[in-house]
Amino acid sequence: MEYTADEVIKQARAKGVDRCFSLATVVECQDNPAFFPVPRSTSHGFTVDLRERNPKKPSVREILHIRFDYSWRHVKRLVEWSGADVPGIEAARDRHLDTLRTETGRKDFGEVGV
Repeated sequence: MEYTADEVIKQARAKGVDRCFSLATVVECQDNPAFFPVPRSTSHGFTVDLRERNPKKPSVREILHIRFDYSWRHVKRLVEWSGADVPGIEAARDRHLDTLRTETGRKDFGEVGV
């Protein structure tokens, strides 16, 4: 899926929502192992990259937003995961956390209460 921040803002305004973006917080990480809380001193979160780590490619920045109504023009690619090519989410999550700690210089990145 691909869409712009402007599209999110326009939908939010139509729903009477003034603040439609947020960082991943402790709330998201409690029931979702894909999220790590963002330390207060960090200005953004990072998406979990399911590919093997490539130091030449920077991590993708992530912010959360309100519910967004997609249309077909937002669809960029459809795939079906099957067989041996299914990514190991636990291994990807561990690589992701190591990368976050290295890239931000924060050994405590992802810990609750930071």
